[in-house]
Amino acid sequence: MSRKVSIEFMEQEYQALVEMIQIADWVINADDDNGNVAGKDVYRDVRNSVLSYAMEMGMDDRFEYNVDHNEYYELREYDESGPHRKFIDEYDSQTFWEQLIDRLSERDLSHSLNSQGTNGLAGHKRSERLLRIRKKYEQEFEENGIKNIRVQPPT
Repeated sequence: MSRKVSIEFMEQEYQALVEMIQIADWVINADDDNGNVAGKDVYRDVRNSVLSYAMEMGMDDRFEYNVDHNEYYELREYDESGPHRKFIDEYDSQTFWEQLIDRLSERDLSHSLNSQGTNGLAGHKRSERLLRIRKKYEQEFEENGIKNIRVQPPT
């Protein structure tokens, strides 16, 4: 049996919910260049349900409905400069640096262990070495950003 819930929102609360949906939609779909929607239909449906009230909640200048796709889309200006964008940009920046530091640290640790003829380290010792490498990259990127990053041709 499927149940239904009704929730009432003040205009400001509804607008905050829409912004939260924009942020979630970015996280769910940002890396999906191929239109792969497997498992994502439920999120798109909820998004469309919420956005179907945008016009009556004073957000008609931010969204448009596409009849052919039966879906709501952000207008370009809102998508690029709406309040949700600052959270998305901050998330993307933080994720970039964390991933870069993680991947470089793991690469350097692996390279170090291989050059020492060691197959691996046990938990605590491995974590300590990885943390030392991470701190080196954290300091470098905090001070210089990507200024000192170079890509070497393979030897």
